[in-house]
Amino acid sequence: MLLYLILVMGVIGMIATRDLFNLFVFLEIVSIATYGLLSLGSRPEALSASFKFLMATVVASTFFLLGTMLLYAATGILNIDDLIAAREGIAGPIAFAALMLLLGCLLLELKPFPANGWGLDVYETAPGSIAALVASVVSAGVFFALLKLMPLFEDYWVVIAATGAITFVFANLIGLSQTKAQRLLGYSSVGQMGLLYMAAALLHIVDAKAAMPLVIGGLFINHLLAKAGLFWLAGVVSRERLTDWAGLGRHPIVLAGFGILICAIAGLPPFPGFWAKWQYIVSLASHGKFVWIAIALLGSLLEAAYLFRWLALTLHRPAGAKDWKPSRLALLPVFGAGALLALCGYGAARMAGLDADWIFLPLIAGLAIVVLGCVSDPAQRIAAILTVAAGGYWLVQGMTGIGFLFGALFFAGSALSSSRVSTARRGGPASIRSSSFCCYRFKRCRARRPAWSSSSFSSS
Repeated sequence: MLLYLILVMGVIGMIATRDLFNLFVFLEIVSIATYGLLSLGSRPEALSASFKFLMATVVASTFFLLGTMLLYAATGILNIDDLIAAREGIAGPIAFAALMLLLGCLLLELKPFPANGWGLDVYETAPGSIAALVASVVSAGVFFALLKLMPLFEDYWVVIAATGAITFVFANLIGLSQTKAQRLLGYSSVGQMGLLYMAAALLHIVDAKAAMPLVIGGLFINHLLAKAGLFWLAGVVSRERLTDWAGLGRHPIVLAGFGILICAIAGLPPFPGFWAKWQYIVSLASHGKFVWIAIALLGSLLEAAYLFRWLALTLHRPAGAKDWKPSRLALLPVFGAGALLALCGYGAARMAGLDADWIFLPLIAGLAIVVLGCVSDPAQRIAAILTVAAGGYWLVQGMTGIGFLFGALFFAGSALSSSRVSTARRGGPASIRSSSFCCYRFKRCRARRPAWSSSSFSSS
């Protein structure tokens, strides 16, 4: 418990401090607490990964200390606000070396591609609770340190964005071939952090600082909660390989929590990651940065591919699959993360200018139908068919032209999914969620009347 408290104290200090040397001190505190937590693992692989983590972070901390010393020698200033105010006078070889050392430390701590094997080994071998801390809390402290010092790196924003783009795409590309749950989550974590500092650099480049709270805040909260919940669930399930998760879909409680977290990290609505990416794309599109938009979409598509492949494996019920009885108490953090994601998604939608609360009703109905499966499977089937029939009729009526065509196609697909529910018991939860999501998309389209109050949504 003491190590956890020291770690949290160090992260809070990294976020709150405005002094460069104090930032180094808190970075060291976080590193020392992380070493202690990682050493709790009893497997030889965990100890080897901890040693790699130790060596990499020592190198990074050395870079930061040297950069701080050189920057102080060049400017005589350690206060971050004063350094930013005087950044135009920070020139010369000593100042250049100082900035490169500081930037190199922060990027190395964020595990950029391809210098991230040491971090991925930690994600794979650490206990689920500790891996959740490293992926969300520790990375959060380092990212906010980079965000705080971002004005000092004004001449290198393109380099930061390019590093984040390469990391986001290639981490998710390699994630497609992963067969172990925690290593797959490790690649997703590395990719998400790459997306975060890529977005931060690009928003500074296009001078879209007004979008920073929604984009950076939404992406960060989405990653923090969803990844912490997924790592915790991986620790509770204690099945190393993805194929060993087969059959877990028979437990509606596990499937509901797992599905919510997967949809959130994949960037689906109504979770904050969706609204953040939407605003990010709108901000870049208004400045003609279409290549960067394509990179973000490609990385997101690759990430969604392996995440939903994992979700599909849990729905598969092979013969002889190991039975597993979930502990509801152990799953509370998972559902807590899911509830917070839904709440933050609602807040992010408000920030994005969405005023039509009723478009969230299909998602609530889909979750309620899944819960019905815990009580009665026939009740779940009947509720799914009636919900899709009533909702589809309500959504399609009044539409004309291309809207009616797509509405009819989605309604037909939802009806087909519901008919599969009524004939195939094993396909229930997935079909219900897909049909509910289809209804949600059309409610969202119909909500684009005067309901959008944000200029970015109106212009899109």
